[in-house]
Amino acid sequence: MTCSIGFIECPLFRDARGSLGWEQMVELADRALYFVKARGRNGWAAFRPLPDADLDGLLQVLKGDPAALLDSGKLELVVSPNLRAPPG
Repeated sequence: MTCSIGFIECPLFRDARGSLGWEQMVELADRALYFVKARGRNGWAAFRPLPDADLDGLLQVLKGDPAALLDSGKLELVVSPNLRAPPG
């Protein structure tokens, strides 16, 4: 039996409470969960905003491909030590 966990900090942006709805927060956690599952399971991952990230830009990226979240430079993915980190 293994355990795979994807999570997100809430609030994601300290200065923008309530700007992301619960559906968007669950979507980010779900994308982190599938990152773990794609890399062997039995670990955890979480998206975190980078210092220069802005909420409006993140909302635009959320509408597209999950890989764009990392490529956008608005979020980083923090993972458990047993998982391979994303390239970049």
